[in-house]
Amino acid sequence: MTPSKRLARPILATKKSGPKFTYTQQRSMLAEKDPLFDGGGLGGMGMDDSLSGGALFNIGRLTKSAALDAFSFMDEEDETVNTGAVRSIHELRQAGANSRFADEIEDILDRVGSPSEKPSSLRRGALFEIAQKTNEKSFRSQLRNHGGADDVFKSLDKETDLISGFAIAAVVANMLATSASTLLLQQLKAQGFAALIERLLGEPRDIVLLAKERKQNVSRNGQTTLGTIKASLLKLPIWETALPELVSPRTLALKCLDLIMRQSTQMSDEFEVFSSEVTDQLFSILAAGASDQTCWDFPKEQASIDFFLALYVLEGHSIYAMQSHLSPKWTTQYVPIVADVLETTLGRPADKFNDLESLTLRITLNMTNHNHDASGTLVNKGLLQNLAQSACVAFDVVLNSMKADAFLSKVYESLIMMLGVMINFCVYYPPAGKSLDTRGGTPGPQLERLIQLFADNHSKTSDADSKEKAQLNVALGYLAILLGYLCLREPIRDRFISVHPKKSIQPLVDSLNEFIIYHQRVEEAQGGSGKTKEGDESSAMARLQRLVSVLKSECA
Repeated sequence: MTPSKRLARPILATKKSGPKFTYTQQRSMLAEKDPLFDGGGLGGMGMDDSLSGGALFNIGRLTKSAALDAFSFMDEEDETVNTGAVRSIHELRQAGANSRFADEIEDILDRVGSPSEKPSSLRRGALFEIAQKTNEKSFRSQLRNHGGADDVFKSLDKETDLISGFAIAAVVANMLATSASTLLLQQLKAQGFAALIERLLGEPRDIVLLAKERKQNVSRNGQTTLGTIKASLLKLPIWETALPELVSPRTLALKCLDLIMRQSTQMSDEFEVFSSEVTDQLFSILAAGASDQTCWDFPKEQASIDFFLALYVLEGHSIYAMQSHLSPKWTTQYVPIVADVLETTLGRPADKFNDLESLTLRITLNMTNHNHDASGTLVNKGLLQNLAQSACVAFDVVLNSMKADAFLSKVYESLIMMLGVMINFCVYYPPAGKSLDTRGGTPGPQLERLIQLFADNHSKTSDADSKEKAQLNVALGYLAILLGYLCLREPIRDRFISVHPKKSIQPLVDSLNEFIIYHQRVEEAQGGSGKTKEGDESSAMARLQRLVSVLKSECA
């Protein structure tokens, strides 16, 4: 199962030559509509082979949190550049302003200089000034036109001063939060921004507290200025899910990674910034937080915000990393860390599942898709039993919330993710089903409960007269797929037959056929043929049709 996300992440449009926008026009980037939940049905089952590589059923292909559905640029297209002759008083004044700005920025850039082994108060002061001024739209526009960013972001890989590094990251955040800029991304990559990000990720203390340490040698005026910069950063429209009270170099670095991912148009853009060292740092944050309860008290605790941001950017990056040359390293080194995080997630109350739990399940989906070894690692740690138990609880929570007319969408979303992960386990690691057996070789209690949930609810799928009931049908469809793969094992198939009132495997086969037909109708409605090419091994529906054929032959 491959998400579109963590998940087709928002990607900001790059600048192109062409007509200028007027000041009345605002450009915005909107996250894709969630294909899984639109229409309350299976509208998101269509495959996008460019990303999925034949991902199974598109489970997990969700957009980010609803709070992140929209991201608008603060800056309109710059109108200060005039390629023709000066024709008005306004243009004469603008030309004069540009000339004064050029003098001003040259003075600041002279003081910025280059990184040195010993922190320079002159360089710090100049970077503080730029970090403050990039809050102003006019300064940002003029800085881009002037090309001064070349000198601001020079030799970032050699910047060892945390204070200067924080100021540079603040400038990056101000620029990327307000305008798309391919040129800026190229500058950051060329000058070693990844190395600076790595250093910033190692410091979790608030910048104001850090600046007060004697060894940092920051003047009182500098400390005040850093407080101002911190306050301005918190006003940027980039803290959609949770607004932190503290801003550490780590927190700002994580947010810069998020902003870069929103702008990246090619996988190489991400790989340049997500260096091996940066990725190691991000997963070390997850490893440390897996068993730290403060990291799960989101968003109240500062540590939980950093934990969330690290998980968020890794989930988004995992979609591409697992389809690249990085996949073996992610499987051997990082899957065990995700296993620990998933274990903690599944130990939490299902009715409290929220963004952290959803992200954990999504990254697990991404890392187990088409991955025998990753799926095997997680199954052998006993996580299939944990998932089955949590899924049973989540089903009950969702059903009870529907009866109370208070549908818990976050729990429902996590339920879909749990079913998706379990399907991945069964598809890509066939021995997975054995882990649900008791010591005597018979199906365990979690599996029996899943079978009973199917038996009690699958006949109601035709009565979906509301969005919530239609969404429940989606979950029941995925449950049918999971049980179908599990029933390839004779003990489980026999137990299904004994539990189901009709004493037959046929209700499961019927549900799978309904799933296939519905998917084909959706594809036809979207302009596709609705037919699965024979022998197309990458097609989820082809696999599902083969599953139905095998189940029929076993029962013949």
